[in-house]
Amino acid sequence: MKKIKELQSLLSKVLVGESIDEINRLAKMYLEDVGDEYEGRIDDDVKKFINGLPIQYITNTQYFYGYRFYVDSAVLIPRPETEELVYWIESDYKESKKNIQCLDIGTGSGIIPISLAKKFANWELIGMDLSSSALEVAIKNGADLRVAVSWIEQDILNSDQWKGRYDVIVSNPPYISLEEKSLMSESTIKYEPDIALFSEDPLLFYRKISEFASKHLDEAGTLYFELNEFYKVEIHQLMKNYFSDIEFKKDLQGKWRMVKAMHPLS
Repeated sequence: MKKIKELQSLLSKVLVGESIDEINRLAKMYLEDVGDEYEGRIDDDVKKFINGLPIQYITNTQYFYGYRFYVDSAVLIPRPETEELVYWIESDYKESKKNIQCLDIGTGSGIIPISLAKKFANWELIGMDLSSSALEVAIKNGADLRVAVSWIEQDILNSDQWKGRYDVIVSNPPYISLEEKSLMSESTIKYEPDIALFSEDPLLFYRKISEFASKHLDEAGTLYFELNEFYKVEIHQLMKNYFSDIEFKKDLQGKWRMVKAMHPLS
């Protein structure tokens, strides 16, 4: 009790303008994550709070789908809407007995394949990313959570490297246009990796991954995307060039945030 009151007092002084509820939330989260290390690191960590570093990067912790993941500035901080994407996949395949081959493109911290590995012990899961630093984080998370996931350093935009055959392909690609950058929080812009957030062409990865999936999905396979709600119509149009069966889904906030496609045309 003494620690949390002390921390609440410190944060209220350095995070001027934050609500009491937010101060209390951050204090509780911080204490849960750092545990017995509190005394040895609180002074340095308060300075990080002052500079606007997200608490997940301060504690190197973010919970996702009920599991504790390590995160640092090499990877995005996992968001709740991605949990909904994972749940959609889990729901679609919970009755399947097949040994599914699943590829996550742009895996970052590895949250998607690791969470699926926890639910489906018989799946063969692969996480792909072009960032070696991100893959180091994913590898650590896979080891910490004791799952078998294969990791590939590869740029999906390079079609010369395309190979493999999969039952499920999933991606949460960079989908925020540079014009939308001003709408993002200061801490996101300052500390989270641009390469995982922004794209000069917000449809680029949807186009390339749809093309890849149309050639490398099993005939009965499924492609899943997290998407930018502002580009639903455009994404639908481009995906119709590659798939005959496309379904969009809203998140819990009522935003068009997910899409899946089946029956490749090629």
